[in-house]
Amino acid sequence: PDNAMYHIHLGNANFRSGVPALAVGEYEKALQSDTGSTEVYYNWAEACLEMKDYNCAMEKLRIVLTKDSTYAGAWMRAGGIYFKAGLSTSNREDRASRFREAVGSYRRYMELSGAQADSAHVRAYFELAMSYMNLNGFEDAATNFEKVLAIPYEARDIYFNYGKTLWGIKQYEKAAEMFLKHLEWLERMGEKANSGVSLSELYQYLGDSYYYRKPAEYASAITYYKKALESDSTQKRVLYNVAVSYHTLKSYVQAIEYYDKRIALG
Repeated sequence: PDNAMYHIHLGNANFRSGVPALAVGEYEKALQSDTGSTEVYYNWAEACLEMKDYNCAMEKLRIVLTKDSTYAGAWMRAGGIYFKAGLSTSNREDRASRFREAVGSYRRYMELSGAQADSAHVRAYFELAMSYMNLNGFEDAATNFEKVLAIPYEARDIYFNYGKTLWGIKQYEKAAEMFLKHLEWLERMGEKANSGVSLSELYQYLGDSYYYRKPAEYASAITYYKKALESDSTQKRVLYNVAVSYHTLKSYVQAIEYYDKRIALG
């Protein structure tokens, strides 16, 4: 077994040096000296993930979970690997399937370990929320984003993503609050924010939050929609919503201008 650990460490060193293929060779050697080692499979799964070979990563994970399906730590790592795989997959069905696996793994982990939403388990709760969001399970996503923010923990773009889930369950007032908090967060973080959200998308959602609420606040919707159009003037739905907003506010000249812009896009 010590010999196995030597190959695992060597494999990990190769992995961290950016040579996952060499790492796999070491993991194979580790298995030859210790066939029962679950640690090898974990590391192997991570290396496969790095090479974007998701089937290999899943296969190695399943071996671990088959060996001991009550080991909470295994489910935790499975959740993380499925989540990463989901983010990196472009095929829609595969992506959804990976996020479903991530949700199942994290939930099993929480059942087995009793892990609470605190600073030690923030990643599990955050990735669970993100997985639900990617599956359009907005209510479950919102619940878990709330738990993460209550820790308190500010993950990258969390206010935007939480806002998006609230938008998904038609809680438009609270969604707008979160989108505005995202803007504050961007200002506070400056260059460190490294946000994955375009301003065009953010302002579109902000506009929506005022346009679709009851009663609608068309003037605010117009303000944010126009900001969204500054970065991308070809958003058909946004142009149409601006036209309808002006129309409802009896600003007919502006309404016609935006109806024309929308029509011009076909």
